Amino acid sequence: MNSANQVPVVIFVYKRLSTLKKVIESLLENKEASTTDLIFISDGPKNSTEAPLVDEIRGYILDIEGFQSVKLESNEINLGLANSFLGGVTRVFLNYEKAIFLEDDNYVSKNFLFYMKSALLKYENDSKVGCISGFSYPTPFLKRKPYFLRGAETWSFATWRKVWNSFEMDPVKLKSQIDRTNKKRVLNMYGFDFYKMLEMQIAGEIDSWGVRWWTNAVCQDLLCLHPAKPHCVNIGWGPDGTHLDRKTVMHSDILELETNRNLIWLNKPRPSQIMHVYLRIFNSIQKLKSILYIKFISPNR
Repeated sequence: MNSANQVPVVIFVYKRLSTLKKVIESLLENKEASTTDLIFISDGPKNSTEAPLVDEIRGYILDIEGFQSVKLESNEINLGLANSFLGGVTRVFLNYEKAIFLEDDNYVSKNFLFYMKSALLKYENDSKVGCISGFSYPTPFLKRKPYFLRGAETWSFATWRKVWNSFEMDPVKLKSQIDRTNKKRVLNMYGFDFYKMLEMQIAGEIDSWGVRWWTNAVCQDLLCLHPAKPHCVNIGWGPDGTHLDRKTVMHSDILELETNRNLIWLNKPRPSQIMHVYLRIFNSIQKLKSILYIKFISPNR
């Protein structure tokens, strides 16, 4: 397969049919949908109760139209999000040089495909750029141009085979490299405690591919491009969400999605200092809110 100019969209699904339908509807609003290959990675059910829900998802996928092609890859057993994702992405890059990845709760703008494919082409020969994201942090400013952050992203991202093939997935090796190169401060520079998450991954307390993806990018000094306004929002919060049971301040609204098709690029990729300061302040405020909630508001206090 000559995949140099082909950019598929890969969606990881489990059992949330109503959410997935909204995501597909948003993708079909993109002009580029009809020339885009769509690949689904469906994880197997955890138990007999969930089996009908997984089968319903797979039946729906087989009836999807409007894309250049639709392919379904089904895991017979439940691998869990991390293993399903890591294995699925690796298989995709056996046939494609670049690809876009979504989860079943990543609702996108009508210009999402145009933006992601254009960005992949723009930065594919820049060794500093490790991934492209459709997600943008909610901010009251910085709405006129995109920005780069150190690390990587998971809420809608695109990357290249060459970057993925250099991805060290072993958390023990990643932690060793962070310690050896004194990059713990860089790893946590935006106020997210990824170092603690990495330790939890090693201890088996969590099973996250995302913390490894971010840490790997930090180890390699890679940057992730974010749009000025979001081309993707997460609609997966709720009682059936894997990690989020309620909407948080990180969740932009669908009405906040970018509608402009004009593209603005940063010709010299470098991490945004403004966003660095903003995220540090933002996360400090969120931690303070959590402490105050536990102390004064929580019914379990």
